[in-house]
Amino acid sequence: MIVIAIIAILAAIAIPGLLAAQRASNERSASASLKTLATAQADMRGHDRDGNLVNDYWTGDIWALYGMVPITAGNTTFSPDTTDASTVLKLIEPSVAGADGASQSTLYGNVTFASTVVIGSAKAGYIYRAFASEDTGSGAVTLANDTDGPDFYDSVHDRNRYAFMAFPESLNAGKMLYIINADNTIWRYQLPSGYVATFTVVQGTTESSSAVAGTASPLFDGVTTFPPSPSSVGCSKMD
Repeated sequence: MIVIAIIAILAAIAIPGLLAAQRASNERSASASLKTLATAQADMRGHDRDGNLVNDYWTGDIWALYGMVPITAGNTTFSPDTTDASTVLKLIEPSVAGADGASQSTLYGNVTFASTVVIGSAKAGYIYRAFASEDTGSGAVTLANDTDGPDFYDSVHDRNRYAFMAFPESLNAGKMLYIINADNTIWRYQLPSGYVATFTVVQGTTESSSAVAGTASPLFDGVTTFPPSPSSVGCSKMD
């Protein structure tokens, strides 16, 4: 009985520390992945990776930065969907793409979620998604624009702006939400105790969705608008 009691005491001391260490690791992974997304966006815009003949950011979703089959060789139509990843962009890690919480795969040629490519799931406990709009100081402005006309993509670009977020699938996975936009500054937001999230992936497709509840933050306003001043809504700048 004494041995069991000692083990229980040691577990009570050690387990919270281990959980906290895992959360910290997940949070570091999330902020690092947002930096990767920012690098991918610079590459997308600077080198016209989607082949639409316009230097613009991709704002439709996150999955496309890995799984899009780009328009090439003067074509004006999408390539067929495929489970072969040899022709996709691969600007980000497949694990980040698989954690996209709001995919828009019907808008472009893509490689589907397949066991040979990536299984849709949270990455190190975090889900990622693109903001739908950004408040530049005078109200929300959409980030979903048609920059290339009727021959190419739909409203999935912006010439000058983009914004992404990373949020945990539960408070056990992480206590911080992270956001970034074209300014390339990562901001973090301390999530409240009532926070809950859901993440749904339809396997065999690139369709995924997510939702958040238990927080009154304007970062979750139903259409996810990046705020004009993140500090004004409780965010702090990453060191």
